[in-house]
Amino acid sequence: MPDAPDWYRFLPGSERHILGDLGEHAVRVGSPVVYDRRGEMVYANNGDTGLSGLMVFLAGTGAAVIPTAEFSLTSGYGLKFIAGSTDSNKAQIVKTNVAPEVSSMGLEVALALLTAWYQVQINLVVYSTDWVRVARVRIRDTEEDVAIKDSDGNYYSIIDTGELDDSWGVFHHLKLVVDFDTGKWDRIMFDEVETDISTYTLEASGASTFRAIQWDVGLYGREGYNDEMVVGRVVLTANEP
Repeated sequence: MPDAPDWYRFLPGSERHILGDLGEHAVRVGSPVVYDRRGEMVYANNGDTGLSGLMVFLAGTGAAVIPTAEFSLTSGYGLKFIAGSTDSNKAQIVKTNVAPEVSSMGLEVALALLTAWYQVQINLVVYSTDWVRVARVRIRDTEEDVAIKDSDGNYYSIIDTGELDDSWGVFHHLKLVVDFDTGKWDRIMFDEVETDISTYTLEASGASTFRAIQWDVGLYGREGYNDEMVVGRVVLTANEP
């Protein structure tokens, strides 16, 4: 019931919320996006199904992506990335959904950095029979920023992150929103900072033979180290305002 203590859920009863009080309800059940609830959720992964339905790409000695109960966000598990110490030093997950309804779409990723690191790369791609459009975001330790890739092939620094907290269990939240119909970026958020990026254009190429939407998250580590991070939640949204 509203305003009841948290342990009240173990007693008989019910919980009802008027429309204006859904924010509290979302927090109580574990909202997938802690600071921005715009858009309609079409896919969510909070680690509780392990690697089911995900493709995994690894490069370098010791590279791995494994479920872990040691660090989690809204479920009992997270996905632990271990970047390879050699070669391209990569650990990456990829998810593809077929036949999307193209709209203004969002991708939110919650990640915890467990060690020093080099780069986190996040991509959102839509394949259609008219075009392929790509939104690329990178977070780099050396530059201490969040950058997006424009259609001119260059990355542009958007948000100054400062030195990110790599204390174990501290999750950072990134959400990107793009309009695939117009081929434009819309906005990007990192933790509590939101920035308008609607003047930037998405990468684009020729038509695809199929329709699908694909996202991927990758950790790129330092040479000679097995850098680590945990992804606690990935949320894909559509019809972003």
